[in-house]
Amino acid sequence: NIEVEMTFSEWRRIPGNDMGDLNSCQSCHMPLKTNGKHNHEFTGVDINLANAPGNSIYDQQYNSVLHLLQNAVTLEFGGATEEENVTIIGDSLFIPIKITSLTQHALPSGTSFSREAWLETLVIKSESQELLFSSGLIDDSSDLNLNDENLLLFTSYLLDKHGNVTNSVSQAHDIKKEMLPASPPRYHVYKFIGDFNSINQLEINIRMRFRAFKPHLLREHHPTLLQNLPVFE
Repeated sequence: NIEVEMTFSEWRRIPGNDMGDLNSCQSCHMPLKTNGKHNHEFTGVDINLANAPGNSIYDQQYNSVLHLLQNAVTLEFGGATEEENVTIIGDSLFIPIKITSLTQHALPSGTSFSREAWLETLVIKSESQELLFSSGLIDDSSDLNLNDENLLLFTSYLLDKHGNVTNSVSQAHDIKKEMLPASPPRYHVYKFIGDFNSINQLEINIRMRFRAFKPHLLREHHPTLLQNLPVFE
């Protein structure tokens, strides 16, 4: 009785969707084409990883997923009030951001425990293009640094009867939800500590990244597929 794959339940719990018959699944996953007919790909976020980039099927699926995801979230600088802006106070740089889901279910959804969406943040010294601070970078083994205290990661974790993380749905007794909800917006504040006295201008670049599998899941059982796993922006 654990809700593990719960996209429909997430959609249905938004009152206007179910009771008002609004924001149907088809409106995003079967959009109208220019010829007035619906697209029947029913695009989600998975593509066939047995194919490689350059394969026509892979490339078609990739582009469809990319289009879907690039219409799923908006990112904005600023907090919940107009007073919350990017500021430097003493030796601390504060970067408030607002993340708004445009979907009608959590992000990630479906097998959310196998997926991850996160923010990659770069703070650069404009004059020299020196990277001063970062969060959400992928290392050489394609893994995220989960010890990064600034990392904003959206995913979920299945827990077994002992409360330990498991990758097996059949052994799941609970689920720890850390997804981006459909509503309301999520606010987050980055805090970086440093010497800003000699800096005239900063560049701050933030983007959301997404992949359908956490790398360790493929590395353990399907290592040859890992090289074909795309990271979407």
